[in-house]
Amino acid sequence: MAELIAIGTTATSSADFTLASGVSTTLHLKTASGVIPKGAAVSIELKAGSAYTAIGGLTDKEPARVLAAPGTYRVSRHVNAVAFGVERD
Repeated sequence: MAELIAIGTTATSSADFTLASGVSTTLHLKTASGVIPKGAAVSIELKAGSAYTAIGGLTDKEPARVLAAPGTYRVSRHVNAVAFGVERD
């Protein structure tokens, strides 16, 4: 597992990561307690040139998602009162 965003409450974005053709990865929310807080949300963003476009997200209701398309991505956490982070498998 690779930590994309450390557990915290502030708005932040991960470093870019790249998926090659034929490769997939799972993104998931994480907390110290293992319980995902209500309202937790991150955007999954695809990089095109120097700009990012939101293509989906992770929430307390959908805390994991598989990416399977080639491209350069990042995740951006929204401010939340309870700390959480994001990992990539």
